[in-house]
Amino acid sequence: MTRFRKSDPGKAVWQLINTFVPYFLLWYLMIRTIQLGYPYAVTLMLGLAASAFLVRIFIVFHDCSHDSFFAGKRANTILGYVAGVFVFTPLEDWRHAHLHHHGTYANLDARGSGDIWLMTVSEYQQASVWQRWLYRSYRNPFVLFVAGPLFHFGLRQRFPTWHTGRAERRSVLVTDLAIVAIVLVAASTIGWRTYLMIQLPVLWIAGAAGVWLFYVRISSRACTG
Repeated sequence: MTRFRKSDPGKAVWQLINTFVPYFLLWYLMIRTIQLGYPYAVTLMLGLAASAFLVRIFIVFHDCSHDSFFAGKRANTILGYVAGVFVFTPLEDWRHAHLHHHGTYANLDARGSGDIWLMTVSEYQQASVWQRWLYRSYRNPFVLFVAGPLFHFGLRQRFPTWHTGRAERRSVLVTDLAIVAIVLVAASTIGWRTYLMIQLPVLWIAGAAGVWLFYVRISSRACTG
């Protein structure tokens, strides 16, 4: 596995091309379907494909947070910030929580950072009725896959994580300002309505897919204790 530990610049650049170019092209086609009055179902079908490429952008973002997409840290940081704008996630703030999650993964005594809320069987049995209701509501499919992605990427990521440093807070500010700039440009060119009709379903579908992948992986841990 040693040869897979090093970044391949050629493959990295090709992955950027075959991820971002189709994503931008699908955005253009979705804009045109709305402008030309096509049924919204056509836009949503294109949005389904675009959401798959948005998941790929998040994977690139994830690899940049580990400084593994490119060989150099600076290149990973720059690309991570750019990709973070598209996936509505600030690089440094997310990296802080994510690396802590890697350091405590599968350690039930160190849960809570970057995790989906997970209780052991004994903890659930000893919990109050109110705590059980909250736990079951939190893990309800509607919350996890419908409301959850839009809340997490649309609202939660607009604020820094508690007890983080200056770099993490700065990344949140930079990402938020970049998102605002994109929204304002979109509003003045294609219009608020068109932008929201595309961005919201694409972000939601991609977010739901990401939550599902993360949820399945986290929930595969031993839940007894």
